[in-house]
Amino acid sequence: MDRISYDSNSKTITVDLTGINLESNEGAKLLQEVVSAEDRYDLSVGDTVETLGGIVGVNPVKNLDRNPDSRYNYRNPPGKIPTDLPKFGIDAQVAYNPNYYNGFGISQRSLTTAQIPLEYTVYFHEPAEAYAKVQNTLQYAQAHARAHDRERRLREQRPLLRLHNFGSGGLADDPAKPANNTIIRR
Repeated sequence: MDRISYDSNSKTITVDLTGINLESNEGAKLLQEVVSAEDRYDLSVGDTVETLGGIVGVNPVKNLDRNPDSRYNYRNPPGKIPTDLPKFGIDAQVAYNPNYYNGFGISQRSLTTAQIPLEYTVYFHEPAEAYAKVQNTLQYAQAHARAHDRERRLREQRPLLRLHNFGSGGLADDPAKPANNTIIRR
C-alpha cells in the first residue's frame, strides 16, 4: 500500500513501480503499460458510469472504448451508440459495480470444483482487455483472449489464484477453455 497514493483533487491514482521486475509481475506490467500509453484510460467504481451518451447502470462491468466493434454490426445503422462509448476525452473506460453481486440478492456459485473468482482478477482482466482493444485495435473476441492469456500469466505468478476460476470467465479446471464460460449465475 505504500506504493499507491490517491489525489482526491485530480482524482488520480499514482503507483510507484520502482524496483519491480515487470517481466515477473503481470499486474505491475499492465499498470506500467496503461500509464505509459498516450491514450487516456478511466476507471470508475459504482453502480453508474458517465458515458458519452449520459449516465448508465453498471451491472456488473462496463468496458467501453472508441474503436469500431463488430459486435454492434447488427444495428441499423451499424456501430456503437453514444452510451457504448466512453465519456468525452477518454479512449477506454472500465467501470465496476462491486455491489452488483453482493447488494442485489444475486448469489455467486462456481460451476467447477474451483472457487468463484477473486474480485481483483476481474479488475485485472477488464483493463487488460481495454488496453488490448485500444493499443492493438483488436476486436472484442481477440482482446478478450489476449487479456485471458495475461490472466494465465498472472495465475502462474500467483499460485493461490489457481484455486479460483478466472476473472475473465474461463474455468480454472480447464484453462484452455477461454472466457465465454459462465462461472457466476443468478
